[in-house]
Amino acid sequence: MDNQSKAHILKALQTANDLIGLVNNSYALRNDKVCDILLGVMRHCACKIYRHAERERQALKAEGQGVRPRRK
Repeated sequence: MDNQSKAHILKALQTANDLIGLVNNSYALRNDKVCDILLGVMRHCACKIYRHAERERQALKAEGQGVRPRRK
């Protein structure tokens, strides 16, 4: 797998983490239950994205082409 694919996997992991953080913040700050369905869908999608990206990352690691998250 090339470097561009590795970059896409890292971006997917980062996006999923950002989305989960957004949902967690929204749950903490909400005053009503109007957006609960939307927040649930967002959390589900973020977890699914993360799970698939992590599976791809593990496959690369097994091939000896490990993908390491960038440090901030």
